[in-house]
Amino acid sequence: MTGRVQSLPFGWRNRSVTVDTSAGRKVLKRYRDEWAVEAIEHEHSILRHLLTTRCPTVRLEATASGETLVEREGARFALFAFEDGVTLAGYMLPRVRRARLWWEVGRLLAVFHRAMDGFSPEGRHHLGFHGDSDLRSRDLAWHLRALDELAVAGLRDAGRRDDLAWLRGNAGRIADRITTLDGSLAGAPLTRSVIHGDHGIHNVIVRKDGTFVLHDFELSRLDWRLIDLVIVLSRVKRRDGKPFLDGYDAAAGSPAGERRFLPEVWEHYRLCGAVQSWSTYERLGDDRRLATARARVEEADQVSARDPSIGGR
Repeated sequence: MTGRVQSLPFGWRNRSVTVDTSAGRKVLKRYRDEWAVEAIEHEHSILRHLLTTRCPTVRLEATASGETLVEREGARFALFAFEDGVTLAGYMLPRVRRARLWWEVGRLLAVFHRAMDGFSPEGRHHLGFHGDSDLRSRDLAWHLRALDELAVAGLRDAGRRDDLAWLRGNAGRIADRITTLDGSLAGAPLTRSVIHGDHGIHNVIVRKDGTFVLHDFELSRLDWRLIDLVIVLSRVKRRDGKPFLDGYDAAAGSPAGERRFLPEVWEHYRLCGAVQSWSTYERLGDDRRLATARARVEEADQVSARDPSIGGR
């Protein structure tokens, strides 16, 4: 170290700091304690692969012995090269400039998807598929079993009892719909590849020269490629969804016929996410997880009532 340690912008969202060193400015990241080693190895293998492609992304640093994951006193750390730029999430931008930004965000996702073609990461994420198999870490049986248990679980001291009662009242319907969707999508020609898992303006750094850098791959995993589109479109307004898809299609586009499954993939992804949030609430608490679970079910219910091809709200 040669200088001070500073928190990153939006520091409340992560456990990373910048550090001045004799080899330049770095970002030191501490992983959450519950994050499995195999999930971190999964992320790091993706980052190493990206360095061999033309996808602009953050650079993972290695120790003198070649390690990228370091454990000290029960905590796990990784070091990244510092990218001198800004994240425009939360900024008020003129409509034309905002549309252009979303176009670039879509293009960058397509570049990432191209870079992931044919790549099999090491380790394993707790979401998504197991390597080249048809098995998911959390498959249909896992979700149905979780719903059965959650419907009769002991009542926590929930501050949002109305959400809990609503979820319990809809547990059977959720199980039936996930089962139906799982069966119909099993034979669909959906591209399976490494997805980013949390793409959006908040995870894109804009350098001073105007170029873009993609970062934060904690949720990257083998999954249906369409899920990356669902994640972005479910968070943005329609006016932003259109340029995002235009930018994506300009750089890659979806395989022929795949986009027509977007509504079903969207609904399946949100219903499964609802079960996962509810299950996490039962294990760890936090009433916000109940609110999230209910909101995801309600979003899934609305998918068929709107055109999902140009954004969410």
